[in-house]
Amino acid sequence: MSNRHLVRSIVLQSLFEWDFKDGAINIDEILEYNINSFAPTLSFRDDFLQFLSKGVTRHIKKIDKIIKIFAPEWPINQISIVDRNILRIAIFELVYNSSTPYKVVINEAVELAKNFSGEKSSKFINGVLGSVFNEVNKNINKIYEIGFIVKNLDNSYLFIKKEDKFKFFKINNDIKNSIEKENDDKFKKEVEEIKNKVKNDKTTEIVNKNEIKAEEIKEDVIESDEILQKEEIVVDDNKNNSSKYIEFASDKFKNIFNVKDILKVNFIDEVTYFTINEDDKKSLLPNITLKNIFFVFIELPDNNIKLPSNDNFEWINEEKMLSSIEYKNIKNVLNKIIQK
Repeated sequence: MSNRHLVRSIVLQSLFEWDFKDGAINIDEILEYNINSFAPTLSFRDDFLQFLSKGVTRHIKKIDKIIKIFAPEWPINQISIVDRNILRIAIFELVYNSSTPYKVVINEAVELAKNFSGEKSSKFINGVLGSVFNEVNKNINKIYEIGFIVKNLDNSYLFIKKEDKFKFFKINNDIKNSIEKENDDKFKKEVEEIKNKVKNDKTTEIVNKNEIKAEEIKEDVIESDEILQKEEIVVDDNKNNSSKYIEFASDKFKNIFNVKDILKVNFIDEVTYFTINEDDKKSLLPNITLKNIFFVFIELPDNNIKLPSNDNFEWINEEKMLSSIEYKNIKNVLNKIIQK
């Protein structure tokens, strides 16, 4: 069972009890009990678990209104507790989460219905969620952009386009130290959680710090607009493989920086996140801007370019960068760069 499937199962069981008791019990207490009883390897502080449980309970009125619109013949109180909470989790993900492709969200909800409810319920849930997604998809404005990581002598710079202007900053020691400190703090937290589980569970084997793998470190939650960062590559019909991106990035870079030759263009990572305008946040199905940034590393023959100084470019110092939403969204990309 994948970690996210396990999280959804635990959140569903917890919401079932929370809903059955009309929200009289704190959802955190239920989650903690269910984790200890059924998923001891799962952390209560798991970002995705907290994202789903807090998100559904916080937005439940809005989510239930969406259910009423797309399942009008089924009043909320006539939908079984299991089915309505499967719908709540999946609708919250479809509207607020760019972390998982919509097909995965719907398939996971159908699987939960088969496991916890039944075949008839799975068909009902599949139909409702399909209709919700079709409506959500109408409100998504997709923007595809490129981020350039450029090696210039002994310095590295990252360029990101925002609002028709390239913002760029130097990947210096302040930024490197900040990322390394975050990594270290996150690792220490993971070790501490494992130690606490060992104390509380005598059957748990003691884990050596050096045996903890990097991929076990939890994913980051983007702190704005309660939206998760995307893990998978988002590809539209016209951009169906990385080679097309790289070719496009190479041509774009030559044009912007007036460079004739590029020694190498390497794919680094792809980040997708979306934003909701302040005016739209109260809407049931808000208009969403989905931003997909494809990051490439540019290596030049002479390892030297002139940094732009016109109005199309804006320099960002390290203090401004570390406090910006861009940093929060791309710190995993920067992490990969500084480790190279």
